[in-house]
Amino acid sequence: MTTQKTTHLTLDKILARIGAAGLRLDHMNAVEAGAGNISVSVTADELGLAEHLPQAHPGTKLPLPAPALAGRTVFVTGSGCRLRDIAGAPEANVSAFVIDDGGATGTWYTHPKREYLRFNSHLAVHNDQVERRAVGFQSVIHAQPPYLVQLSHMRDIRSTKELNRRILRWEPETIVQLPAGIEVLDFMVPGSQ
Repeated sequence: MTTQKTTHLTLDKILARIGAAGLRLDHMNAVEAGAGNISVSVTADELGLAEHLPQAHPGTKLPLPAPALAGRTVFVTGSGCRLRDIAGAPEANVSAFVIDDGGATGTWYTHPKREYLRFNSHLAVHNDQVERRAVGFQSVIHAQPPYLVQLSHMRDIRSTKELNRRILRWEPETIVQLPAGIEVLDFMVPGSQ
């Protein structure tokens, strides 16, 4: 399976997009304090990671194997970082992994100014989508948009079909941002598989 290279993206553009998303989520009040995470998976040639994130930690064990991501770069926000701070200080809030062959380890690139100890990589989601669809660029955002969270507690619309039907009726332009819609999942303990 081959994946499309996203060579038009530079490290500065990727970090700027992550920063803009963080600001937008904060503006929507969807990421209270240090809640929420953003990760981006790309296939790109020579991003120059060492220039922005000079501390390389080769052989870092990944939280779970992600073989479909071998050779890819995954940018992750640090756990507890405020997403609104990414735009002004991306090096302090974002790190990158270049996944090794086999997907069990990678080189973790960080900056001396990093303000976190752990990260949420969303590796299982990225691995699944690369494996299934061979996507070249993908982002995963974890947030708690207050009105959407409130809607998800209403029993009448706790299905993917019904929630999407109502969201598209109330806000038709949502289809431009979320063409596949929003998936409704049952409750799961955070951090579980």
